[in-house]
Amino acid sequence: MKKLIHFLFFAIVLATCDACDTINPPDPPQPPVIKYYTIKALYNTNMGTVSPKDTTIEKGKNATFKITPDAGYLIDYIKDDGNILPGIDTYTVRNVSENDTFEVAFKKDSILYPLLNYTWYQDSLVSILIDEVLYYYFDDSNLFNFNPNGDFEKLQGKYLLKGEWSLLRNYNPFVMKIFGEYHSLEFISDDRMVTSYVNSQGHLHRFTYTNKGNKIVLQ
Repeated sequence: MKKLIHFLFFAIVLATCDACDTINPPDPPQPPVIKYYTIKALYNTNMGTVSPKDTTIEKGKNATFKITPDAGYLIDYIKDDGNILPGIDTYTVRNVSENDTFEVAFKKDSILYPLLNYTWYQDSLVSILIDEVLYYYFDDSNLFNFNPNGDFEKLQGKYLLKGEWSLLRNYNPFVMKIFGEYHSLEFISDDRMVTSYVNSQGHLHRFTYTNKGNKIVLQ
């Protein structure tokens, strides 16, 4: 009788214990599925860079991009999901939940673009002294190249001179420092540039430049 009771007890336990099924054991618990999405930047590669250009990131995380305009350009705006955002140099897509693209638009810097991308021909100089005005005209070998690294080259006749330049934007008009002298940048366009300089005697010198075309090698 006891043997029969024990048999019935074990039969009930086996019948109610799924884990005891050695032929069809239960599936082990599965780890949660992690989803990844790709965020991509669209932009004109001739005007600047976005780093990284695209990235794949886990759902719910943030993706950050560094935006760098090329010399002579500015960040115009950022467009994402139809929204126009200000031109900032670091853009973060937060709480990523889907594949996405955003657009970065660059624009020409109205001052630096012509300054850096053209060779300038200094064609004339007006010196305004206390009691007279002197005019000087140069031949077309008096050329300037302004480079993004802060160096410039001046071809004066057969002599190639080199120096440093910088643009001080916190003045009106802007100020260019050339050969250690501070020149007011009175006007600049893709065709023409005018700067002026007052020497230690108080004499005003006004220089005019003409666009010689896309930057050429001075030698």
